[in-house]
Amino acid sequence: MMAARGFGRVITICLCVAVCVEGYRSRSTSLTDSLNILSKNTGNINNSGIVNSGFNELDFRFGQNEDDKTNDEPEDKANATGPKQAAEAKLTFPGNCQPSRTKLRDGSACSGQTLFEDNFDSLNESVWQIEQYIPNTHPELPFVSYQHLTTGQTISTAGGILQITPKLQQDLPGFTNDTITSGTLNLNSGCTSTESRCEMTVDGADILPPVASGRITSKTFAFKYGKVYVRAKLPQGDWLYPEILLEPFLKKYGSPHYSSGVIKIATARGNRQLYYGQDDYSNKLLYGGPIMDLDCRETLLSGKLRSDGSAWGDNFHVYSL
Repeated sequence: MMAARGFGRVITICLCVAVCVEGYRSRSTSLTDSLNILSKNTGNINNSGIVNSGFNELDFRFGQNEDDKTNDEPEDKANATGPKQAAEAKLTFPGNCQPSRTKLRDGSACSGQTLFEDNFDSLNESVWQIEQYIPNTHPELPFVSYQHLTTGQTISTAGGILQITPKLQQDLPGFTNDTITSGTLNLNSGCTSTESRCEMTVDGADILPPVASGRITSKTFAFKYGKVYVRAKLPQGDWLYPEILLEPFLKKYGSPHYSSGVIKIATARGNRQLYYGQDDYSNKLLYGGPIMDLDCRETLLSGKLRSDGSAWGDNFHVYSL
């Protein structure tokens, strides 16, 4: 497990588009079922302990100390120490607490302790920040803006599922197909990033992002050392790619070009068929791992290509880090 730079890591969930927007018009992508965080020592997930209640789901857990881990099969969430908490980073310390190497912003944790859990019966905005900005300096140049819309939301919850629903910018109030190539996108009201990422005016070939998508980030919860489990059915569709990330809470080395690092828990292109020569880059190929710098972003990433002909988005899988 790689130690976090700075203090620790926060959780980010987003949905982006690569270079083509066709097919976005009515696409709704349900991403998250629940989020659980355990201290690093013991405590796993049992697949049977995770509720399947939607099209695409994710279940997050943080836990386990490599020193004590004896197998890769997760333990039933009912056996994890600590109560379920709905989007709260409140700690409880049992009397038989065994210290863990897990570090939190407000102290340490007990082995196997549940530190955070969110079942997304609703979206607790005191815990999650719905991002609003234009990622124009992102090194991978996502073809979207992230918007916190009051109507036709890009981020919503239904039936215990967090949904990210991209919208065509030209279909939003005040925009047309022409304004994408000649207008201004002003996200200053409610912008969650720096000033340069809050507003954009078309400049030659630099058109407005044609898609408004969603991105949420944990606000104050952060941890150092731990294990993450994600149960997900990743979205499928041309040029879609979801990202479930651990990002630095304190960007000690700056923000541009992955200067402070990022850890990709899971991402897979949505294309059912996508080849470069003989190499398959479709939804059959999963990526994950740390990125320490833009120039060497591929060095530590790992890929897993399914050999049975199925795609990652066909079924639910547990991704761990």
